[in-house]
Amino acid sequence: MNYGLSTTMSGVDCYLDRLPACKRAGIAYLELCLREDYEMEASLYADCMETVHQAGMTVFSVHLPFGRSVTPACIEEEQRLAHVEAVKRFIGLTESSGARVYVIHGSHEPVGEGERIMLLESAAKSLRELVEYMQPLGLTLALENLPRTCLGNTPEEIRWLLKRVPGLRLCFDTNHFTALAPNVRLRRLQRLIPSLRVKWNPVRADGVQYARDFAPQIITLHISDYDGIDECHWMPGQGIVDFAGIHTALIRAGFDAPILFEPNERCKGRKTTAARLIRGYEKAAGISEQRGE
Repeated sequence: MNYGLSTTMSGVDCYLDRLPACKRAGIAYLELCLREDYEMEASLYADCMETVHQAGMTVFSVHLPFGRSVTPACIEEEQRLAHVEAVKRFIGLTESSGARVYVIHGSHEPVGEGERIMLLESAAKSLRELVEYMQPLGLTLALENLPRTCLGNTPEEIRWLLKRVPGLRLCFDTNHFTALAPNVRLRRLQRLIPSLRVKWNPVRADGVQYARDFAPQIITLHISDYDGIDECHWMPGQGIVDFAGIHTALIRAGFDAPILFEPNERCKGRKTTAARLIRGYEKAAGISEQRGE
């Protein structure tokens, strides 16, 4: 089993001094997450890659920046084109990293119902242009399933976008299945009483079924746990995600990319470490039991 770590929650510069320890613990792959400030990212990139190589790690993927300055979903065409060019610039910056997979968000948030259809059409157009730009470079664009009102927050929207963007693949985030407007009232109580959580926060998709339905299109992962209310980015085993069901669905479909974690630096009061991530995942997914541990 190969493991990886996304720098999304802290920024790649925050992880550089920890990479040797991550590698010793069993994490060999990285996802570099870019922020919207191109000049800042460009100034960090060379030193970052040198540290990655010194640690003996491999960059598996790049998480493209997300936010209003780079969103692929824009009502104004001139703005949309500018955002596509900005994303291409980030791809050009990091192409030498060796990553062949680039993760992208379909939109900013919140997305209003009155603008949703227009933004979906815009996002599809931008994603199509990016895929066409990337394919000759040997690069793959992976659309991430998103929570709340973001585009790509239901299986139906994911299917719609896949149909309209040939060559588009998916990044499967296990902690992004939420209600449109998560009800965080009495959140601790909801965590203790699942029936109350389900009543107040009905989700529109199930992670295991999502893995079964989209396994052929899933090319990379964002593995973390949550409370079923809103994203938490906890370590596996700290929340409600059925990692055993998800892992089984992916392996049966032939998924062989790294199990790539996307945690917060501290999860439920515990410091996140590579060893805890791997141990938590293997226990939650039933891998430890299969080994007889």
